[in-house]
Amino acid sequence: MENNEMEEPGNIDEFGDNEFIDDEDDEDLSVAEKVIGVFISPGKTFKYLSERPDFWSPFIIISLVLIACGMLYMTNLMPIFVSDTIAKTQASLEAAGMSENEITETITAMQKYLPYVFYGQTVIGQPIGILIVWLLLTLGVFFIGLMQGLKTDFKKLFGVLPWISFIGLLPVQIITTIIYMSGRVTEMADMQNMRIVKPYSLLSLFPESIELPKFVLGVLGTIDPFYIWSLIV
Repeated sequence: MENNEMEEPGNIDEFGDNEFIDDEDDEDLSVAEKVIGVFISPGKTFKYLSERPDFWSPFIIISLVLIACGMLYMTNLMPIFVSDTIAKTQASLEAAGMSENEITETITAMQKYLPYVFYGQTVIGQPIGILIVWLLLTLGVFFIGLMQGLKTDFKKLFGVLPWISFIGLLPVQIITTIIYMSGRVTEMADMQNMRIVKPYSLLSLFPESIELPKFVLGVLGTIDPFYIWSLIV
């Protein structure tokens, strides 16, 4: 006689959906994994960051990179900054009618203290500047979301958006530092020449023999593959 009794099922967890849950989604990502993931697997990484926002890691890393790169290229740019500032100041003092002795004393003091001012701007000003940019960007995205009727969380946005800077900012900062240290920039006019300081932008598609209006140069100089990549992300 055949046994028509149904076999009792085993533990339901053995056959449920839990068997197919990807445990990797529940794992904590290290800071290094987040940085690498932003470049090689942005979809998965930003999904993780949207659930576990992290502001301090990108702020500390990018601040250190900005300070390190700034200190490196300042060794070449400092004489340019100092001489340009002194020339402008001297012209202003002469136009104001100051005596030659007073101008000499002022210029001497400036030559002594200006390097500290510029290094201070590099060490303190850049982190503060990037913090302000992130804050304004987060506020903009936050209010756009509210106007569109979306549920937005300012804290989460502030912990996710800075990671986009790794794509658009770090490669550009490194390339710019290499350019400044290469010796191509020897005067203030070179620093204002988009073709010199931004060869990674869309300007590289146009030969230097082609003259373009300043507005066009400015626009093309701000558009680069890293910027486009960050917008896509």
